[in-house]
Amino acid sequence: LMSPLIQSIRRIQARGIFPWAGMIVGFDNDDYQIFAEQLKFLMEAGIPCTTSGILVAIPTTPLFKRLEAEGRLTMGREEFRIASETWKGHGSDNLNFIPKLMTKKELLDGYSWMIRQIYSYENFSKRMETCMQHFPTAEKQHPVRKKQSSFAIDGKKGIQSFLKILKYFLLTADLQRMKFFVTTLFKVLKGRLTEWNFNAAVTYLVMEKHFREYVTETQGVPEEASLVSPYDGWDRKYAQESVSQPVSAA
Repeated sequence: LMSPLIQSIRRIQARGIFPWAGMIVGFDNDDYQIFAEQLKFLMEAGIPCTTSGILVAIPTTPLFKRLEAEGRLTMGREEFRIASETWKGHGSDNLNFIPKLMTKKELLDGYSWMIRQIYSYENFSKRMETCMQHFPTAEKQHPVRKKQSSFAIDGKKGIQSFLKILKYFLLTADLQRMKFFVTTLFKVLKGRLTEWNFNAAVTYLVMEKHFREYVTETQGVPEEASLVSPYDGWDRKYAQESVSQPVSAA
């Protein structure tokens, strides 16, 4: 059965709207399974873009005060201020506390795997397809959008921007990038080809370009990440270890 949250997302998509998600890993309830769980949710929901990051304990917040009292902070207030001036955004360099159910390395490695999987060409394309499959057909689109019958681009800057997009995705030696652009557009617009849908789809493919560049710079090439979580099978490993441990006498 579809979860209530997924049902709500489907209602949003049924109105021709792209949902966004802001997601964080590293809460005290998160263990090493959270990375695969968040990726699975995004794929099932068909949410193309998400600002996924690692939890940060910001000074003056209750979280910072609690972790400070628990002795779990890895930098003080002044260290945080200095370090935050060079941070590029959500990512591994933001982590300023000791996680509860994971080691620091496990959290960083898991996040790196997850964010690369999110912005791999294949997974982004699948989420775009899932999302727009639930958009109204061209005949059922909102009356205002139904009047948009051509792919006209307004203004000189608009034309220049569109030509840059085509150059980046099509006039390239990167066949993987070219295939991603062409096949994604074909899949998401099949039966739903309107000016608004076309412009929206291209816009989101450009967003993927920028997200992907950031992820590649900070975490590595998305396609080089393993297809499965680095912690896949850990439940079985821990179960076997616990069974093999001798039981001490009372």
